[in-house]
Amino acid sequence: MKTFFKRTAAAATGSVLVLTQLAATAVINTSAAESKTWDKAWVISVPVEETLKSTEVVEGDTVKEITSSVVAGESQWNNDFEAAILAIAGGDSATATSGVSAVKTTVKNLVAGTPYADAETAQALADAISSTAVAKIADGKTVVTVDVAECGTAVGAMIETAMRRAGCKMLDDAGNPIVVDWSAFKVSGTVTAEVTYTYDKNISYKLSFTDETGTTYTASDAGTYAEKKYKEAAAVISASAMKNAANGITKFTKEMTQFETYAKNGMAKVKKTVTAMYGVSLTGTDLEATYADYLAAETAAVGKRVAKQIEKRAPKTLNNALYNAKASDVIDSAINAFQQSAGSNVAVNLAAADLADILTSGSDYTISIPNGASADVSFSIADDQNAALLAALQGIDATVETVESHKEVTINVDNKLDGTGNFYYNVVRVIDKITKKTIETESTESTDSTESQTETQSTETQTETQSTETQTETESTETQTETQSTETQTETESTETQTETQSTESSTDSTETETQTTAASYSIEIAANGAELPEQVYWSEEEVNFNLDGLKVALKLFKNGEQIAEADVTKAFSPIATCAADFDFVGFGKYDVEYELTDLTAVQKAITDNGANVEDLGASAPTMGMKISGAPAVWLVLRGDMDLNNKVDILDAQAAMVYYGDQNASLSPANTLEFLSNLSDEVALLVYEHYAADVYDGNGQIRVQDVQSIMSYYGENTVAQRVTAWDTIIGTDVTVQSDLHFDPLKNDTICKEFVEANK
Repeated sequence: MKTFFKRTAAAATGSVLVLTQLAATAVINTSAAESKTWDKAWVISVPVEETLKSTEVVEGDTVKEITSSVVAGESQWNNDFEAAILAIAGGDSATATSGVSAVKTTVKNLVAGTPYADAETAQALADAISSTAVAKIADGKTVVTVDVAECGTAVGAMIETAMRRAGCKMLDDAGNPIVVDWSAFKVSGTVTAEVTYTYDKNISYKLSFTDETGTTYTASDAGTYAEKKYKEAAAVISASAMKNAANGITKFTKEMTQFETYAKNGMAKVKKTVTAMYGVSLTGTDLEATYADYLAAETAAVGKRVAKQIEKRAPKTLNNALYNAKASDVIDSAINAFQQSAGSNVAVNLAAADLADILTSGSDYTISIPNGASADVSFSIADDQNAALLAALQGIDATVETVESHKEVTINVDNKLDGTGNFYYNVVRVIDKITKKTIETESTESTDSTESQTETQSTETQTETQSTETQTETESTETQTETQSTETQTETESTETQTETQSTESSTDSTETETQTTAASYSIEIAANGAELPEQVYWSEEEVNFNLDGLKVALKLFKNGEQIAEADVTKAFSPIATCAADFDFVGFGKYDVEYELTDLTAVQKAITDNGANVEDLGASAPTMGMKISGAPAVWLVLRGDMDLNNKVDILDAQAAMVYYGDQNASLSPANTLEFLSNLSDEVALLVYEHYAADVYDGNGQIRVQDVQSIMSYYGENTVAQRVTAWDTIIGTDVTVQSDLHFDPLKNDTICKEFVEANK
């Protein structure tokens, strides 16, 4: 993504970076014990054995949205890469070389595309770049260098052309042409990329250029180097003019002065253009649409001339950009260099088109471009190893029937104006759902019941026969017959009654057999209503307790998947952090105030009071210290950091001063609103920027005392290198007005109205 979302008019150093990241990585991996083949499938592989780290993954009938370390296996590529980083952290030094023909071609094309150089000059500059890059590894760091041979004559020719285009006729006072001898003008040096491999597969880099005098410049010093070379070029031109002029150079001197102004303005425009490009910020969920938005935002941010160059050179669609021949050539050259460095240990069957295929095969994209040269991209791709995953799960639990899974790819490229940056790539598998076979209990009628019914029928037949015989005998003696008949009937009724009783009992036995089922399944859910609480903002060092009034923790009890009870167990849980100072502050953002179980007995009682035994809950049974979902969140800012870049510097004081001046200089509200819109990339961030700048008394207003305090803090802690706390700067501890935690803009009507109107 670094190559594709980067501004189109890429500097030569950007191409060097692509090479150094790949080539240097290859050198690291040459110590791998086994030979590997790197292709498109391997880059996004997530081996199943890395996923199954616990048999608990199939506990319960369904499992959704699992991203824990138990089941989120990382790509073997990432694991190998981390192992390689650890291997070189204290390993022996190594050296390798790689071809950099792509860099030479890029420089040639960039120079030839300007109005200041002809094809010959462009080729001369390209030829000055070394054909190889040297990568040296020692102490966990790779230093890649590319030498630039003496090319002062070619650069001088470009400067001379620029002067003529600016109106300098290069004539003495008599109209004679001035011939410049550029042999004394020296331009050479070494481009250096320091590549550091940090934890979790990060590659960080730092670019610099060391000139022929041994002076080193970072990317942010480019203007200083350009001014230095201009002054040297001006001295060479003046010396040539003094030598060649026959009748004085008064007019020429004036032209040189004009060109000096032209050159400084030109450098200022370049700096402004680059800064404007880095100011581009946008998000998206569609690759093609985001690319179009990016080009539109970039052309809108720069001057018309640069915008026309972007519109002319930039591929019109993302698909064209990804499969663009020039871009592909650069990437393929870098991959070839990578293969050369890796030697026989790694066979690289990758091409630029393979990388593009991976990117475009995804879905559910989340794209963030925080500045014009950086990007965060994550997307989902199909899990082509799902069958192997299912087989592995079934090997653990035979009742597993299906598993739904996908892979998530994360790419992060962070390039900064000062020539430093970071690259990160990762692939994980996410198991979305596991279903298990349903085991049904079959009901069988009792054999005893069948036999009982047969016996009943036999008894009834026998009774009827006896009754008939008795009635026949009564014909001889009436009195005797009546007596016997009565007795027989009584016996018959008794027999029938007994038979019916037996039948009923048998039926009862049968019913009991049919209603036997499996034991009830109980489970619980415990969650807080943190998302329902109003948002709060704090300085990172504040010790005032969070206001979490209204927080409720509910326990829901389920039987066979159906909720049967709910209980309030708020008092059984306690927050891990009670104030901002309890957090390990790592930068501006939202922090979860997690709650953990501190009264296990109370929760267990709530379960038993609602009809379940704790032991029936199995894995869902509560445990001491367990954390719950739904935690409330607070926003933390670094006090004094008005631009939210996690440091307090002169820019914060300047921003606060401009804000204060606009608010208090009787300017129209429109001016203030214009400032507000330019202060933040997102209007929603103004709330936190305002809170961060209100350092002096926490009264909800930005005043001159706030500006002075930020300036003093910066001076003490950065300039003077003393560690001075805010209470020393202010002269007292400051407690922010309590209601400002919920509404930081309450006392700043203009800012609040602006934010509300632009949400």
